[in-house]
Amino acid sequence: MKKIIDIEDLLEYLKIPEFKEKGSQEVILKKITQQALFEEEVMQIRAFQQVYKEVSIPQILYIGANNVAYTIHAFSSGEIFYKNISYDKDERVFDKEDLASLKEVKIPDELYKEGYEFYINEENHLVAVVSNTYASSSNDYISYKPSTFSYIKEFTPIVTYHYTNVYGTSANEKIKIESENTGGLLHRFPILSRSGARGEYTYQLSYYYKKDSNEVRRAVPAEEDYPFMGIRIHFKELTTVLSFLNQTIFYYYDEFNDYSSKWRSYFLVEVAAHIVGILNRSGADGKKVALIYHLSQPLYDRFKGNASLWNTLEILAKGYVRNNLSINEEDLILKLLKIIYHRYTHKQIEETFGNRTIKTEKEKQHIAGINNEFITNLITRKVDGKLLLYKLVKGLDGEQFQTYVYFIWKIWKSSSYADINPETNKLINITEKSPVLLDYRSDKKLGFYTDNANINWEGKNSLMDISVIIKTGELEEKEIEREDTTQKILVEKKEKIAYQYHPFSPVVLVNSENPKFILKEEENSNTLFTKLPAFILFANNETAFWQNVLKGAEYTVDILSTISGVGNILKAGRLVNLLKNGKTLFFKTKQLTTAITAVTAATGLIETSAATVNILFKLTGFEDTELGKAITKYLFYLEMLSLAGEATVFLKDKLSKTAKELVENPKFTKSLDDLVRNEKISELEEFKFYEELFTVYRQYIEDLKVLGIVPKLTHAAEKAFLRRLKQVFYKQYKSVLLKLNSDVVIIEKWNSIALSKPLLKSEIEELLDLRKLKKSAFNKNTAILEVDLLVQGKKVTLKYKAIAGKGQSAEGLVKSANQEDLIRQLELKDRNELDSHFQAIDKQTGDFKNRFQDSEVKMLDTFDEDLSVFHVTYGKENIQVTNMILNTLYEPCISCKKQIIIRQEIYDIKDIDVRAVYLGKGEFVQGNNDLKKLGII
Repeated sequence: MKKIIDIEDLLEYLKIPEFKEKGSQEVILKKITQQALFEEEVMQIRAFQQVYKEVSIPQILYIGANNVAYTIHAFSSGEIFYKNISYDKDERVFDKEDLASLKEVKIPDELYKEGYEFYINEENHLVAVVSNTYASSSNDYISYKPSTFSYIKEFTPIVTYHYTNVYGTSANEKIKIESENTGGLLHRFPILSRSGARGEYTYQLSYYYKKDSNEVRRAVPAEEDYPFMGIRIHFKELTTVLSFLNQTIFYYYDEFNDYSSKWRSYFLVEVAAHIVGILNRSGADGKKVALIYHLSQPLYDRFKGNASLWNTLEILAKGYVRNNLSINEEDLILKLLKIIYHRYTHKQIEETFGNRTIKTEKEKQHIAGINNEFITNLITRKVDGKLLLYKLVKGLDGEQFQTYVYFIWKIWKSSSYADINPETNKLINITEKSPVLLDYRSDKKLGFYTDNANINWEGKNSLMDISVIIKTGELEEKEIEREDTTQKILVEKKEKIAYQYHPFSPVVLVNSENPKFILKEEENSNTLFTKLPAFILFANNETAFWQNVLKGAEYTVDILSTISGVGNILKAGRLVNLLKNGKTLFFKTKQLTTAITAVTAATGLIETSAATVNILFKLTGFEDTELGKAITKYLFYLEMLSLAGEATVFLKDKLSKTAKELVENPKFTKSLDDLVRNEKISELEEFKFYEELFTVYRQYIEDLKVLGIVPKLTHAAEKAFLRRLKQVFYKQYKSVLLKLNSDVVIIEKWNSIALSKPLLKSEIEELLDLRKLKKSAFNKNTAILEVDLLVQGKKVTLKYKAIAGKGQSAEGLVKSANQEDLIRQLELKDRNELDSHFQAIDKQTGDFKNRFQDSEVKMLDTFDEDLSVFHVTYGKENIQVTNMILNTLYEPCISCKKQIIIRQEIYDIKDIDVRAVYLGKGEFVQGNNDLKKLGII
C-alpha cells in the first residue's frame, strides 16, 4: 500500500472499491465442519437471513461427526466438560464420553481475524460469512496499516479538500487527519459525531476497528476513545462532510436498502441525526439548501412530511434563493422534485430476520393514485399568483427545462390524468372543447418551426387557450394583385377553432402531421401517435418561438454582413427589442453570463468594453475579406447579446464560432499588430482585447477537455496572446522582485509560507538517479518540482526535473532560462544587472555565487511558460495553483527562496512544501560534502 501524501490519496484509500455491480442478492458462506475444508457456498441474501443468526465463537472448536461444534467448559473442581454452540443457546454441558469422536478444529487466521463473521442455523451448523455483505460486493472493512499514514501524520496532518458547493463554485476546506499506531481491520463506514466549538473542527468521522465495534457510544468521543478508532478525520462544515461521504460511500451505495446490515445502518443513522434538524427547518435558508444540494438518496426519508418540501420548492420558484443567497436554484428545484417524488413512491417497512429487525425501503403499489397526488400539487399550489407548474416551465432553462418537462411527462403517463376515455377519466372533463385528438400540425422548413396553432396560457389558472386553423375542404374566391390588375383565384377555405384545455388534459397528436415536434416523448413505441399532457404543447411552443427568433437572427446577419455593412447591422439589431416583451429565453445559460470579463453581475447583461468595440470598428476596413465578414458578424452578435439581455445558446454559439474564425485567421493578429505599430491602439488595449476575445473563443467548445499535459498553441493569435500574457507576468514579477531587496525580508517571508521537511529514502534515490543522466552532474544538485493546478475544477499535476549548472540538460530535464529574454522583459541594462538578482553565498565554500543556473530557477521559469499556455487555453479565471512541492537534494539557497516567494505572491499558492535531505539538528544538506558525511554517496 503506497503512502498517503495528499487529499486525492486519502479519498482513493477510503472510497468503496469499484466493481461492475453491487451484487446485492447473495452472500458467500464457508462451512465449518469436522473435516476443516471450509467449503464455499453461495446463498441468496433473503434466504440466508431467514435461516441463520449471528453467533460469537472462539477460534478453536471441537466438532463432532454430525458437524455440531462444542467449546471447552471447565469447572472450578478441574473437571472438563463440553458446551454445545447452539441456535437456541442450550446451556447444558456434556462429558466427552457422551459425545461421539470430537475433533479439534482451528479456524484459520484469514477467516477468524480478517473480516469474517459467524452464523449458525437451527441444525447447529456453523458458517463463516464475508462480513455479512454481498458476493461481488466490496468488503466492509479497510486493512489498515499505520505506515500508510506515516507521511501525512508527520508532515501534513492538515490537507485541503476541494469540492463543488451549492453556489456552483469550488469550495476549499482544511480538514485534519489523525491516525493510530495499531494496525488491523477498520470499518469502512465511519461514525459521524459533533464536537468542538463553532469555527473549530466541529465534525469528526471515526473509522473504528472491527474488534472494537462494541465500543461505539452515542456520546461525543473523548480522548480515551481514540484507541478504538484507527483513523479520525475532522471537518468544520457539515456540507463538507456530506460531500466527502458522497465521494467515498454514497456514490456507490446509493440506495436505502444498501444499509441493512447492522454497522451500515448505524452509520446512516448517525449521519441522519446531524442533518435532520436543519433539513426540517421552515423556509429555505443557506444551510438547508446546501444540505439538500449534497443529500444522497439513502437520506431522502429524513424529512418530516412532504409539506415542508413543497413549501421549499415554492420559495425556490420565487427566485428568493437566487436573488438573496446567490445560490443556483435550478439544480436545487430538480433535486427537490426528485426527492419529493421518491418519498411519494417509496415506503419503509420493518422486517424480522432471525434475531434482527431490519428496515427496508420498497416501492409502493397503486402508482397511478400516487402520481395523481404528486402532479395535482403542481396545479393547486401557486407562486406569485401563478400555478407552480407554469412558474417552473417559465423559470427553468436549457438542460434543466428539458429534464423538468420530461420528468413530469413520465409521471403523467402513469397517472389517471392520462386516461383518454371521457367516461373513466374522473380528473379531467373531456368535452368537445377539449378533444383528445387535436388537429395540431407542425413542421420545420428552412430552419424555421411552423404550426397551425395559437397557444395562450398566463398561468393564473388551470385553463389553457388553444386555437387551431384547419382546412375545411371548401373552396372560396380570393383576389390577388397582378401588376396593374387584380386576379381572382380559388383557394381552400380555412377555419379557426378555439379550445380550452386543462394543463394535464390528455392530447393525442398524429406523428405524421408533426415530423419535427421538438419535445419528443421518451420511449414512445407507438410510431403513429404521441399522447401528451396539454402543457407540453405550451412548452413546445415556447421552445419553437425562441428557436425561430434566433434562426431569424442567423439569416439576418448572413444577409446584412454581405450587403448592408456594419451600420445597418447595428440598426437592425435594435429590432430585437420588439421580441423581448413578455418573453423569457428558453435557452439562456449561466455559463456565458459569468464568462466574459465585462459582465454586469446584477442583471446578467453582457456588455463588451467600449475599447473592444472600438478596435473591432477599426478593423472593419477589411469588409470584403473573410476577416472583415467575421469582424462584422462578431459586432452584430455583441449587439444582439446586449439587446436580448440574456446569453442564449444560439448567441453563445454564434459569438464563440465567430471568435474562433478571428483567432484562426492568420491575418487577424497582423492587423492588430499594425494598429499597435501605427499607434492607433495601445499595447494595453490590445491585451485587454485579447482577454475578452479569448474568453468568448473558449466557449466554442462547451466541454473543453482538461488534459494532464501542457496544451499546444497552434494559431498566431494564441501565440500573440501568450506574448502579451508574459509581458503582464514579468511586470508583476519585477514589482515583487524589487520588494525582496534584503536577506532579512526574504527569510521572514519564507518562514511564513514554507518550511523545509525531510525527504523520504525513495525520494532521495530518485534525485540521485537524475545525476546519472549526465556524467558532469556527479556533484550537482538535482530537484523535482510538482505543481498542482485546478483547471476548470479538475486537478492537473505538472512535473519538472532539473540538474543545476550550465549545460546540464538531457531528455526529461528542463533547460536553463533565457537570459536575454529576461533582460528584455524586465527592462534591465545588461547581464550584470540580471545577475545581481540571482546571487547567494555558497554555505559550503563561503563564496558569493551566481545562482541563475540553479535547478529551481530552471524549473520555475519553465512552469511560468507552461502556466501562461494554460491561461491562453482555459482562461486565467478558470485556473488556480493550489500547491507546489519541491524535492531537492540541497536546501534552496536565499536566491532560490526568493524565486519561490515571487511565484507564491503572483499565483497566490496556498500550500508550498519544500523537502530536502535532512542533515540533523534542524539542518538540511547544503552541498555534496554534506551528502558524503551522511554516507548517502
